[in-house]
Amino acid sequence: MDGAESGGALRFPDKSPHRVRIHAEAASLNPMDRLEVLFKGKPARVVTGTGKLVADFSTEIAETGWFAARAFEKPDRAIRFAHTSPVYAEFSGDAGIVRTDAQFFIDWIDREMAFYKNLPDFREPAHRDAMLALFSAARQVYAGLAEK
Repeated sequence: MDGAESGGALRFPDKSPHRVRIHAEAASLNPMDRLEVLFKGKPARVVTGTGKLVADFSTEIAETGWFAARAFEKPDRAIRFAHTSPVYAEFSGDAGIVRTDAQFFIDWIDREMAFYKNLPDFREPAHRDAMLALFSAARQVYAGLAEK
């Protein structure tokens, strides 16, 4: 996106809309099905075909979010796909935190912790405690994000 690679970010100092150029390519030894460019998890552009797929376009954005690409092969016995890391777009210092997304991970972590607290399959109780400590630390991060 505008020269930024996966994992990178574009920062705009104001809140006015900006036009960005998106370029994504996908190829496989097997027939392709589609290439999707996502903005905040929703398709912004879909390219279909069986050979090498290219999405090359400009679009206007006016809010903090992220772009990523995902590609799917034609389905057979298994669904094969790939997904890039996002390129972030940040407007006027807005980090784009979505409380409902943070809450999703809090709820998921709570379910995992409840499951593992009583699971007898650990070799040592210390192994369970170490894993639960990692979950607890992650939960604190998401709880902090949910409060913003």
